[in-house]
Amino acid sequence: MLRFICGGSGSGGTPPYSFLWSSLTLTMASFTQATTGQGRGICTVNTFPTVQLQVTDSLGATATSTLSFICDPNP
Repeated sequence: MLRFICGGSGSGGTPPYSFLWSSLTLTMASFTQATTGQGRGICTVNTFPTVQLQVTDSLGATATSTLSFICDPNP
């Protein structure tokens, strides 16, 4: 198992922003929910976890982004 950190941000819309991180795969052991642009988790070595970030502005407008990466102990 490896620890990882993902970063994201919001722009446009009406600040402040809220952030919702989600795991879309079963290859992750855990994912720490963050109310900031940074999410942390633990993934299984040699898998391709997929995470999703949903950013919501103060008026309720949302944007979503998805990212897959290799969980590699030797990046």
